[in-house]
Amino acid sequence: MMRCRAFGQLRHTRRRHRERGYILLFLIFALAAMIILLTMQADTSQIERQREREAEFIVRGCAVAKAIARYNNAGRIAPLNPGAPFPLKLSDLTKEVNINGQRLRLLRPSALRDPFTGKEWRTVRIGDPLIRRYLERWSSFTGQPVPASYVVLTASVVNQGGFGGTFDPSGGMLPQPPGEDDDGDDDDGFASQRPIVGVVGSIPKPAFTTVFGEDVTYDTWLFMYGPPAARPDGSVVVGTPCERRVLPIP
Repeated sequence: MMRCRAFGQLRHTRRRHRERGYILLFLIFALAAMIILLTMQADTSQIERQREREAEFIVRGCAVAKAIARYNNAGRIAPLNPGAPFPLKLSDLTKEVNINGQRLRLLRPSALRDPFTGKEWRTVRIGDPLIRRYLERWSSFTGQPVPASYVVLTASVVNQGGFGGTFDPSGGMLPQPPGEDDDGDDDDGFASQRPIVGVVGSIPKPAFTTVFGEDVTYDTWLFMYGPPAARPDGSVVVGTPCERRVLPIP
């Protein structure tokens, strides 16, 4: 009888150990599942945040590109003209200008900042290699040669009137002394005197959106207006990669 009782207790102890083992195993699996779910949720939230910021990135980038085009064309949205004035600082786009007797700003101040970093856009000036890369993609995408007026923008120096300056559509451009801007601050050398034709982001992260059918990173996504592309019906498509508009032939 003693042996039977001892055997019964042993079986009962083993059964409890097995049950505890099953419970521990279940807890391990449950914890692993929770970690996986939380990781997936975090990744999804991060992707959603990136998509939201990318959408704002596009809106602001297009706004800057169009503001530069208007600055360059005395208030009109038209293809860039290398012989006309360009801004030397992004802040020039937020100043009041006189267009057809109306005082207005070409760009809201909030659009000056890259939504991914909260800092001002990186400016792309005449001669920047990103312009050539942009135009090569544009030509491949549209099947048309790059207009001569845009080829000029790839040169390191462009002979344009006054090489920038304070813009007033009613009276043209007011040249400034080299090395000094309208705020009285010294510029950082000749590079800062090159005209601004567009902007790019700062982070080397792949974008969800393609530009001219190619993958890009935010630090290579150039927002620049034009060039125009002719359609078979004679209309002209001009704009930025994120919004194509049909305009009359300039």
